[in-house]
Amino acid sequence: MTWLAVTPQAVVHAHLEMLERLRAEESMTTATATAIGSRGLKPGEWMTRQWRKWRQSASVKQYAVKATATDLRGVGVGVHVVKKKATND
Repeated sequence: MTWLAVTPQAVVHAHLEMLERLRAEESMTTATATAIGSRGLKPGEWMTRQWRKWRQSASVKQYAVKATATDLRGVGVGVHVVKKKATND
């Protein structure tokens, strides 16, 4: 388990905290997909919202936000900022 020794502790804690939520969300999504796919649900507002949510998730590209030096320090990653030297052209 070398990864555990080299991974910042904050990342491991955040992962463990969110793991149950992620599993629950995946289970609910699977149950919903099964119910909709097997026509076990009556068409209605809830089903329409779910289809819209899936369609939006499938079509929207999500971009990662670049971490700042403060963010990295907060999770235990050392940061050394080097100022750019001015060039005389």
